[in-house]
Amino acid sequence: MSCARIRKGRRRWRFVSTVLAAAGGVVQIGGIVVVGNGVGRVVRAEEEPEVPTVFAVPMADTKTIDKLDDFDRYVNKKAWELAFRTMNAVESDSKGMVPPPGGANESGKGKGFLFPATLRIKQSLIHLPAEGRDAYRLFNDAAAKALWEKVGKGRSPGDGVPAIPTASDEAATLRKIVNQYFLTSIGDLAADRLGDVLFEQGNFAEAAAVWQSAVEEYPDGHLPMAKLQVKRCVALARLGRKEELAGLVVSVKQAYAGQKVTIGGAEVDAAEFVAGLSVDSADDAATQLTPPATMAANGVAATSEPAAGQVDVLSKDESLWQIRVMRSNAMAAMEQQVAGMGWAVDIHFVGAVPTAATAGDRLFVNWMGVVYAADLQTGKMLWRTGKFSEITQRATMFAQYGVNPDHFGISAGAGKVFALRVDPTRMQRGDGGAYTLDAFDAETGKSAWTANGMGTVLTEPCVPEGVSGSEGGVGYVVTVGNDQTMSLVALNLQTGKSEWTVQLGKPQGQQNNYGGGMLYGLPAITASNGTVYVATNNGAMLAVNASEHRVAWAFKNDTKPVATERMYWNPTPRVFETPATLREEGGVVYLKDSSAPTLYAIDAESPALKWRRRIAPEEMVIGIRGQVAYLLGQDLSALDLNSRQLLWSTRIPVGTGLLRPLVEEGHIYVASQRGIYDVDSGNGDVLHIFRGSDREATGGRLYVVHVGGADGATGNDELICVTDSAVTAYPLERKSGQSAPPPAP
Repeated sequence: MSCARIRKGRRRWRFVSTVLAAAGGVVQIGGIVVVGNGVGRVVRAEEEPEVPTVFAVPMADTKTIDKLDDFDRYVNKKAWELAFRTMNAVESDSKGMVPPPGGANESGKGKGFLFPATLRIKQSLIHLPAEGRDAYRLFNDAAAKALWEKVGKGRSPGDGVPAIPTASDEAATLRKIVNQYFLTSIGDLAADRLGDVLFEQGNFAEAAAVWQSAVEEYPDGHLPMAKLQVKRCVALARLGRKEELAGLVVSVKQAYAGQKVTIGGAEVDAAEFVAGLSVDSADDAATQLTPPATMAANGVAATSEPAAGQVDVLSKDESLWQIRVMRSNAMAAMEQQVAGMGWAVDIHFVGAVPTAATAGDRLFVNWMGVVYAADLQTGKMLWRTGKFSEITQRATMFAQYGVNPDHFGISAGAGKVFALRVDPTRMQRGDGGAYTLDAFDAETGKSAWTANGMGTVLTEPCVPEGVSGSEGGVGYVVTVGNDQTMSLVALNLQTGKSEWTVQLGKPQGQQNNYGGGMLYGLPAITASNGTVYVATNNGAMLAVNASEHRVAWAFKNDTKPVATERMYWNPTPRVFETPATLREEGGVVYLKDSSAPTLYAIDAESPALKWRRRIAPEEMVIGIRGQVAYLLGQDLSALDLNSRQLLWSTRIPVGTGLLRPLVEEGHIYVASQRGIYDVDSGNGDVLHIFRGSDREATGGRLYVVHVGGADGATGNDELICVTDSAVTAYPLERKSGQSAPPPAP
């Protein structure tokens, strides 16, 4: 054993030794005798060198970074030939990530970002002076035009003719022109065509960003600005970005009133056309730019919501039904098993609220590796994958093999249920506690496949909206291999086979000296409009372009210190900690690591840092409505996203951070250790406390489901509360009313 941390009173000591054997030297510290070979010394913790805790993103070698710096230096000296020769040398061997140009890196918006070398080159070229742009075209127009000829004169649907299916190599060629030759005489033409291609593929966010670049960054463009702006409006409507769309519509009406553009083969007034756009009409507008077959492939499943002016309200304590899977003190009994182990990793069962997922009329729960399904209409358990007693009897093995009870994720989609599990029989055989990803048929619970050969799986699959049960549907997981490299893996949801893998970097973990292996913080993952965002929960977030299978950019963020070892003599209380925050709303990504004191808002398309704000380390973002973000830690609070001022704060008696509250119209529901709190989202007042039918739980995860009517107009809504011992359904009533507006800061 290489290291043990011993606490006594207010003094922290660490015993450091290269070898501890059954016989040898004896060291006594505060009455505790440790037997070893005498090699080592006792040092104060504050004497130790600071250990880096930031996630290690793969970086380009110093030679490449030096060339980029040389390019900027030659530009400043107006040595154009040397500058462009250096740039071409970077393109030939550009691997890994690089910081932005020096000026951007020093600014608040650029600080902390890392980019592929090709994107860094484009950033530098855009800022060339007029003399530099002329020189650049002289050196590079021929190469750019050769690539443009390779693409051919592809027509977009906006030209009034059927769209030509786009080959993948055409998209790659267009992207190369935009990234490397954007300032040449055909750079804006390539950007426009690339936007069309991306739109046809359903990647509306990147299409809007490319068209915006052509409007704002290309000097002396050949294209009609009115048409580019109209395309941007249609893409924003398709994305559902109401506020951004409204602002652009005003600009188009002011600048291009009376100008004609051709959309869907018809000539329309640009201002009148965008004035008629709305998020609700996005599908109709998108159909005018995209063939029906493409729209069907990228469609989003419909959701049922209350009619305008109506909200779902919890108003009764009585439950509709309940499935009790465990006696209320089961978690405490498991915790007691671990408490008597002596040296052990810091594992806790109390407060480990199981994860759940809903699909159709079913609820799926992952109770520390035992997966079960419940019928949401009848409240009956339909199937389960094992016995709960197999888990409760093996609590000590969780500690021995570093199996975190908080790690058992679950998701559903494409007719299957996907769960992170650890096989108890493997632990009993001493084969270790590596997590596997298992898929089960959602109807029967029969095993569909087990994903092998990916190392330790850290997240349940992120299944993008609109993914159906058809062959080839893809979900995304984060894994760590034997070489301690974290990767994003795209899985075929029907077979469990890897479609592609992108290496993200190396996290810093904690060594489990009891049973071996590494313990890692749990990442967060979300997918939106062709980009997969991964918050490592270890000091970095990465954006992966799903169509190109590459890291588009990375951002280094504040994170909590990571102890390299977590071995304790006596059991320690659970640290109150919420999961990492990773939410994409309207093109803005909100990011925060667990127990880190900083919340970030990142413009995902630029990308650029919009702002950062210090908040309580134990808080997480539980929902965003308009320009208000709701935070939950020891308190429930509301944060104005424009001013970053706290609007209100209310104390909620929560016993664990592993909760899933609900932010509804006018109401916030939190399943606490004293019942379900109903809080007014406008002012933070506690409207009601529902004690409910599961009163011994430390907290729960809440879901609103619609049962009994597929169209949403019939049937009923239910509030489902999942705790460590039961699943309980409560009736929701549809009531008219509007939420109170948040008070001015």
